Amino acid sequence: MSCLRRALRLGLRRELSSSSASAAAEQAELPPPRPSAGRRVVVTGLGAVTPLGRGVGPTWERLVAGGCAVRALAAEDLHLPGGADAGRTLEQLPSRVAAAVPRGKGDAEFDEEAWTMDNKSISGFTAYALCAADEALRDANWLPSEDEKKERTRLRRLSPYFIPKILINMASGHVSMRYGFQALDHAKERGAKIYAEVRGYGMSGDAHHITQPQNDGRGATLAMKRALDQSGLQADQIDYLNAHATSTPLGDAVEANAIKSVFGDHATSGGLALSSTKGIAPPTLNLEKPDPLFEGAFMPLSSPKKMPIRAAISNSFGFGGTNTSLLFSCPP
Repeated sequence: MSCLRRALRLGLRRELSSSSASAAAEQAELPPPRPSAGRRVVVTGLGAVTPLGRGVGPTWERLVAGGCAVRALAAEDLHLPGGADAGRTLEQLPSRVAAAVPRGKGDAEFDEEAWTMDNKSISGFTAYALCAADEALRDANWLPSEDEKKERTRLRRLSPYFIPKILINMASGHVSMRYGFQALDHAKERGAKIYAEVRGYGMSGDAHHITQPQNDGRGATLAMKRALDQSGLQADQIDYLNAHATSTPLGDAVEANAIKSVFGDHATSGGLALSSTKGIAPPTLNLEKPDPLFEGAFMPLSSPKKMPIRAAISNSFGFGGTNTSLLFSCPP
């Protein structure tokens, strides 16, 4: 559905506007989580390493301006070892279009040397995650040096070599092993700015096909419903949905039908803003001919929409039928 969606898979965290943005939003204040929800986790810092730039500021500015980072690859993008013929290698690639993270020493560029000097074995995407996490921690003003304070947010520390670096969850693994997570009571205790609360998380497994989702969208539907159930919110209390939407005709159609199944009239009436980028709510870039199943008010955003966002869902559906929905709400 969007080239920018694929460009932003590397770490951008969404910003949710406060419910005080309008009188209507104030009157429809969200209920607190259920007592059984367990420890409440909040977002107190933002960080980003994306093809639009390193840092939340540059990335956000280019995103809302409709910038697209997808471009033709150049030989220098390949970062081959000394002596290799990058030009010849580039010519042999079947596809030479990509969304590459800008690298260098500039303010909005990713300094690869600085983030791999201590551990040459980590993969590039893991280095991106560590860089984004560092920015988020500085934004959160949480850089403790005492072990006692570190233990407030850090999980049990493990060697980064404990699990092979090729696993796709190693980026989040490195970040959580180093920094842990921020609980609501700790954030309030230190007077941190709270951007959002993690209200719900849902997962499902299709057990259907290695690349194709079930035609009825059952896996996507389950993930979203489980996130809603854990959050204690109703479907019509969700203002924005960030779709997985990878521009595959089958996958996009299945997800769209799953969204209509979960949100019903709230989606088809236009009450649910929908796009496959992250943010304000921002537009879905390069979407010129929406699938015919989108009609009336049920349509991906084609331009930025300034609106109060009290709660939002972000979908991520992977090969093998692994589906995840993450639900954020405005600060408690």
